[in-house]
Amino acid sequence: MADQILFKFKEYVQLWQSNRTACIETINGPMIQYNTKIYKGATNTIDFVVRNNDRKPINLAGYQIDALIQRVEQPELLLEKSVQATNELTGRARLTLLPSDIDDWLSSFYRYTIRLTDVTGRQEYLYTDINRSTSGTFELVDSMSMALSPAKEIKASAFSPFPTGEYDNAWITGSLPGDAQDNKANGMHTIVAYTKNKFLGEFWIQGSLTINPPLQTDWFNIPLTTESPQFNYTETDSPSIRVFNLSGNYYWIRMFYKISPVNRGEFLKVMYKN
Repeated sequence: MADQILFKFKEYVQLWQSNRTACIETINGPMIQYNTKIYKGATNTIDFVVRNNDRKPINLAGYQIDALIQRVEQPELLLEKSVQATNELTGRARLTLLPSDIDDWLSSFYRYTIRLTDVTGRQEYLYTDINRSTSGTFELVDSMSMALSPAKEIKASAFSPFPTGEYDNAWITGSLPGDAQDNKANGMHTIVAYTKNKFLGEFWIQGSLTINPPLQTDWFNIPLTTESPQFNYTETDSPSIRVFNLSGNYYWIRMFYKISPVNRGEFLKVMYKN
């Protein structure tokens, strides 16, 4: 077995305090774009180093440091949290985000602003780039907290007759939430169909992109084979367990099956996990 080499690297996000009192003519702000990621289910830290116009670290003694965090898409403040100085003389500080701080947040991009408050109560916001922006960003990733949740079981007795009559002798599930409702980036959906005694018929999976519960016209077929959108249970291909893995940002999912007139088997259930 080949060795896997892992690296531990501490990255400092550079912040800039514009020094208006010192005679520093140089204006040399940070230019780095950071690809900062934090993970649900873990204690995350973001380390900062605060410098002045001339890129010299400032002394953080006497300052209260706070981080204000919100989603990039929304203006509401989600969290205001103290940032701890780790080395005051060299301008280093650390924001620690506990699992309890972030586990209820959606997997998305978030904006943070770092605020300094001195002993007189005067506040200022630190710049993050040469354009004097006062906010940085990080991505919240849910992969570390993906607990093994059970799949949803839908027995054949819970299927209903197909509502429009377009498919004779067809039975369908209700609308099930897709990955897009949880903002999951991978879009993976897994459906397992269980049959017995060489069930004969067809199996379909449909998706919808509407936010509201979809109307009949909002559904579209998700192709299950290269030849047709449905999977055909035949005498030569009638597995008792069939797994379908779909990748797409579907807001809703539903499944239905159609029974062949010559069928002697039984459709048992589906298991669904997004």
